[in-house]
Amino acid sequence: MKDPQRKTNYFLNSCTPVVEDGVVESIHKKTFEKIEECKEHLSPVLTTNTGKKKKIWITVFSSAVAAIFILAIFLINYVSSDKPFMNIVAMTEQQIQDYESNEILLILSDSRQIRFSQDDIISFTSEGALANSMSSICKRNNGSTQNTLNQLLVPKGMRSQLLLSDGTKIWINAGSRIVFPPIFSKEKRQIYIDGEAYLEVAPNRDRPFFVTANGFEIKVLGTSFNVFAYKEDEIKEVALVSGKIEITDEQNQVLEMKPDELVTFSQNCISEKKYVNAKDYKSWIDKILILNGETLESIAHRLTLIYGVKIVCDFSIGEEEVFGKLDLKNNIEEILNYLELMLPLSVTKEDNTFYLRRKQTDV
Repeated sequence: MKDPQRKTNYFLNSCTPVVEDGVVESIHKKTFEKIEECKEHLSPVLTTNTGKKKKIWITVFSSAVAAIFILAIFLINYVSSDKPFMNIVAMTEQQIQDYESNEILLILSDSRQIRFSQDDIISFTSEGALANSMSSICKRNNGSTQNTLNQLLVPKGMRSQLLLSDGTKIWINAGSRIVFPPIFSKEKRQIYIDGEAYLEVAPNRDRPFFVTANGFEIKVLGTSFNVFAYKEDEIKEVALVSGKIEITDEQNQVLEMKPDELVTFSQNCISEKKYVNAKDYKSWIDKILILNGETLESIAHRLTLIYGVKIVCDFSIGEEEVFGKLDLKNNIEEILNYLELMLPLSVTKEDNTFYLRRKQTDV
């Protein structure tokens, strides 16, 4: 294969990855155009000197090889880029703009909808079929992960469990959204989380697991960790219970985490890493909320999500730190009464909204 165009053909046809329609064809065409430009630029010289002719053909071929090399790098970067995945995630968000429900909603990749109750375990088989009693309506999905994604919506006041096709287990807290493929690709496993979830990732060294959240990405081979990353919250957290993970934020800062470490994000950038008892951050799956100095304002926000009620915390007491634990099996009134005993706090209810204010002391 002395002809650089034939070599280019061989390279592109033999090594073409699966990407969006039309991309490879476009690159293929531009490569040949570049080679032809080189030929045209050198063609007057080619007719005058046989000795130089060989050198110039070497130059042309070298240019072609360089062009192929650059294109190969481009293709690798293009394929490994998360843009196609996140583009599909953005499209799925359009399906939930008017979603207001007190039921857990699973939207399949073909837009079919299935509703579940509190604490239902939603399980997928290794073939991508829904392994619940209604599995007959969700047959095996053979679609590529590039263009088919399911999403699970857990409203405020509810929780759910999800078993993915690779065996990964996810506990999903209130007000959260998980986007995931029916079947993972052979190269990588990737999901999207908006909200809070605790994951026990099935080990697979040949297929790393990626969690894309709001403002950062987690890479893991097999481990367990808690993600707190609601889109509307400025502060986000990851607590590692076991194993090892690697986090990349929006500024391309990379940080490796060890067990019992907590990483905090502010404005989608890594802002702090500290040692904690990471199991405290997964206690919510056992309906216990362990408090290690969280502010009353942040606790009120979490209780709003967990119970699906509106709680307004006055700025005069919002920075009070709280230690102890809350039993989430109790109703919201009991929880707030307990907080009243711990803090100089007054709780009132007006029009289905709970107001937390600093208790007035008698002079």
